[in-house]
Amino acid sequence: MKKMIILFVAVICFKISANAQINNVLDKTKTIANATGLNVTKVTSSIMSTLTAKLNLSTAQVSKVSGAVSTFLQAKSQIIPLLKTNKTEYEQKQKGLFNSLKTNLATTLAKEQMNKFLALKPTTTNPNVLSNLFY
Repeated sequence: MKKMIILFVAVICFKISANAQINNVLDKTKTIANATGLNVTKVTSSIMSTLTAKLNLSTAQVSKVSGAVSTFLQAKSQIIPLLKTNKTEYEQKQKGLFNSLKTNLATTLAKEQMNKFLALKPTTTNPNVLSNLFY
């Protein structure tokens, strides 16, 4: 009986700890988004609307691509302040993040879809929501 009580208390403590950590991560994400002006959730949603239509993504692909885009944007939000302080470093880090995104997308998209994705790169003179990925 004592073992059951100890096990029960341990499970409750673990659950409380896990919830606290999840809330901490969410708070940090919101803080980063507010500090950088990049709302990761909204931008991911906008990008996914465009990519789903333009690349004809399947249901299975949508969740994987959305995860890759969201992860990319969260990482990018951490380097945005470099635009004001060290543009060269920002460009290097952005390039590395984009290469990681391409690698992640290549495991989900068909070759034709990947080529279409790369062809969607907006010009710097005519930016759109996809500029958040490419620049």
